[in-house]
Amino acid sequence: MLRKSVTEILSDPDRFDGQRVSLVGYLFVTNKDVYITKSRSHFRKQRDSVLIKTRGLSDALDDIGVPGMGGSEVSHAGNAEIVGTFLPQADGEFPAVMNEIESLQISFEDEVFSVQL
Repeated sequence: MLRKSVTEILSDPDRFDGQRVSLVGYLFVTNKDVYITKSRSHFRKQRDSVLIKTRGLSDALDDIGVPGMGGSEVSHAGNAEIVGTFLPQADGEFPAVMNEIESLQISFEDEVFSVQL
């Protein structure tokens, strides 16, 4: 399986169309979207991000003890690696999506949490 950073995969998204990838970046789980981006500083920069299409991720992260970000539109955030199917999209606010999510690993402070979806 390919392991790519968000920067690498978005530099030539058509090359990875339909492939299973392990994508590394900074994950944001918000009350509207779940997406992985280049870094923490890319919050709200959808053009530099990959939309994650999965249900119940926030609940799954709560279930395994990932601390939440209370009082904000972001419920969870951290350095992450996510495995799924990568699909570029020409229209929409995100240049690509990942679906058929298999697993997620997220770091929060000094702890690493893993979940199978």
